[in-house]
Amino acid sequence: MELFLDIWRACKEGSLDTVRIMIREGQNANESTQIMGNTPLHIAARNGHYLIVKYLVEQQADTSLTNVNGQTPRQFLQELIIPESKLEKMCSKKKTAEEAQ
Repeated sequence: MELFLDIWRACKEGSLDTVRIMIREGQNANESTQIMGNTPLHIAARNGHYLIVKYLVEQQADTSLTNVNGQTPRQFLQELIIPESKLEKMCSKKKTAEEAQ
């Protein structure tokens, strides 16, 4: 749990380098918090850290996971008014990578 708290904090604070290191060292990009059910992608999206969101999606983070309120990371991004075209581009890259496997 300690490691996850660190990735959660890194996503909240916008520390892309820390997130990269943690993912490289084996942190699960889809692990959710116990209380709210937020993944690192939820946290980065909610806090407007586009580069972390982009990195996590490239690392196969699941964009469809919902938290306890039924919210997806994509919904947080839309609330921050990130253009739909960027969201589509990010999600289509993830789908393409999954299909190639």
